[in-house]
Amino acid sequence: MVEDILQYIDVILLGILLVFLFFIFRRLLGKKVGYEKPEATATISYPDVKAAGSSQNPNVDTEERYKYPVGSLMQKFEIIAENDSSFVAKNFIESSKKAFEMIVRSYAAGSLDSIRDFVSNKVFDSFLNGVNNRSAQGKTLYVDIKQFLLAEIIDVKIDENYDTQISVKYITMQTRELLEGLQAPSLNLKPSEVSEVWVFEKNIKENTSIWKLVQTSK
Repeated sequence: MVEDILQYIDVILLGILLVFLFFIFRRLLGKKVGYEKPEATATISYPDVKAAGSSQNPNVDTEERYKYPVGSLMQKFEIIAENDSSFVAKNFIESSKKAFEMIVRSYAAGSLDSIRDFVSNKVFDSFLNGVNNRSAQGKTLYVDIKQFLLAEIIDVKIDENYDTQISVKYITMQTRELLEGLQAPSLNLKPSEVSEVWVFEKNIKENTSIWKLVQTSK
């Protein structure tokens, strides 16, 4: 009789111990039942091409305008980096954002001398005409770039002479107002979304760090 009771108590104690161990391991390992979607990892929009492998040059027709008209942006980034060791796509984006702000503000202020070396003759003449037209009408332009919502490389073109164009799409929040003379901007201006595509160009075989702005479009 006593042995039966002791055996029954041993079973109860063993059960309690197993339950206790179950909860301990559950707390340590976490509950995982069935398939669980892995956590998303942070990614960058543009790869560091210095860390990329060597590119495989496609078989192309050299009489065509663009030597590399097809292929992924990554492949084209590699081609640029092979010829311009300073090129890193994500750094290019950050630099282009600074150029965007500098050029927009210089145009709005009418002080184009500071951007002369960073834009093509065609773009400079277009900006100069815009500034002169405003001045002739006695108007000034107020622009304040509040925020970049997007800065993204959308196209790369490389021709047979290695003249390279990089197209960047910008979406920004800006406040803009065309003013009469020295009139102060309105206090209740609301930012609006502005979408533009700018094209920067340089020959990647040449020893220059400057990518000139050669085209702008909405």
